[in-house]
Amino acid sequence: MHDAVALAALVDSSKAEPRVDRQWLLSALETHWRDFQAEVSSGKTRAWSVGGVHGLETLVQSRPVVRDRHADLIDDLVRVPSQCTLASFAVGAGQRPVPRLEISRFERWIGIQSEGLGGRVPGTLRDELRRQLPGFLTRSLRQGTDRELVLFSFLACLHELTGIGRTYASAADIRRALQMVDDRLGNPDNFHMVVADGRTTGLIHRGGTMVKLPVQRAKPPRRAITGPHPAVTKHPSALLLIHEPQPTDQPLDDSMLLPEGVFSVSTEAPVVLSAD
Repeated sequence: MHDAVALAALVDSSKAEPRVDRQWLLSALETHWRDFQAEVSSGKTRAWSVGGVHGLETLVQSRPVVRDRHADLIDDLVRVPSQCTLASFAVGAGQRPVPRLEISRFERWIGIQSEGLGGRVPGTLRDELRRQLPGFLTRSLRQGTDRELVLFSFLACLHELTGIGRTYASAADIRRALQMVDDRLGNPDNFHMVVADGRTTGLIHRGGTMVKLPVQRAKPPRRAITGPHPAVTKHPSALLLIHEPQPTDQPLDDSMLLPEGVFSVSTEAPVVLSAD
């Protein structure tokens, strides 16, 4: 049985506009993450991790065990000053502990997967994935988790394609690297992975449910009549992607559902998802 970890990715075109509306974000997660609100009231142990990229710096906050009912994932999500923000969320089930779901990082890259490799991937494949890492990535492993290994395997594939340096990789190369690491894992029936470098967010979606929602902005604060008044654009300029590991029972419009595949989305045009 693999871990059931819900994922979210918030891609924003601008830092100048008002941030995402907090109440709207809470409602979206309550609607599309099945365990999100119910488990707060039940008192079960929760865990989450939030990460973003700010310039060349990665900002990650992990809460591996959360028992305080007043602890709030939304606070962590809206606090990250990033145009590419990733989040993962899980709850303890019965006697099973909450899965380790730290967002992994390397230089300006961050990444997370929903399905843990435990129970699905033989140790020989883990050894093979490690063997395929170039030395500089092997030396940078810190967490010792399968999720970190999969992110670094993606980076190894990207390095084979274009190298990893100060130059940003193209969206097409990011999608190709995601396809390569998916192949190395044997194209599992359920697999969700999201990576981001601050400019481009790439993802694999297979199994479960993933929805895409144009973001509602917070209302701009009142300003003095003599000063400029920030306007909330009428055109969607940010996108929220929400992955739920279980099939949804919500009636969803087809425009909200993301089909299975490998995609990328840029901070320059966050409502446009590209695929090969």
